[in-house]
Amino acid sequence: DGVASRGHRNTIFYPAYTVIGVAIGEHKTFGAIIVADFAVKFTSDKAKCRARELGGPPVIKAERKSLAVKTQWKLGRCTGCGKGIHGGSVVETKDRKYHKACFTCHSCRASLSGKEYREEKAKKGAKVIVCMSCWKKDYAKSCQGCGRKITGGIVTVKGKTTKYLHKACLDEHKR
Repeated sequence: DGVASRGHRNTIFYPAYTVIGVAIGEHKTFGAIIVADFAVKFTSDKAKCRARELGGPPVIKAERKSLAVKTQWKLGRCTGCGKGIHGGSVVETKDRKYHKACFTCHSCRASLSGKEYREEKAKKGAKVIVCMSCWKKDYAKSCQGCGRKITGGIVTVKGKTTKYLHKACLDEHKR
């Protein structure tokens, strides 16, 4: 296509490369990443492979360039992890943004993508998001008529003390 910056295509089609190693993993910005290492040959050496497995990945000293990530978007910081959002899968609520991987229930850490959730104030006063099952367990009021958690319509009866009731339990309470 005539785009000079796509020199990687020369690597992919270089005739001397006869083997390739491929790994797939998670990527904070784009969701997934694929790495392909091309080689002229491969020699199986179980001792070297085992040493590499035990030693972990090699340490590569990066050149001192600007660490700022430049993108065409100004997306701000993720409320979940506090790191910058540079694109990829982003979840936006009324007043917050999250990496898709960080959009999780504050209590059980389950993903909230595509699920119903509630925003509540945690014990320390910060806003948190929770899945419906954790909301019911940790935040839903208990009906003072039947003792069960109120997840639907709620009736608040104010007097000397405030009482919370299911709508169905209100008639029973009036007696």
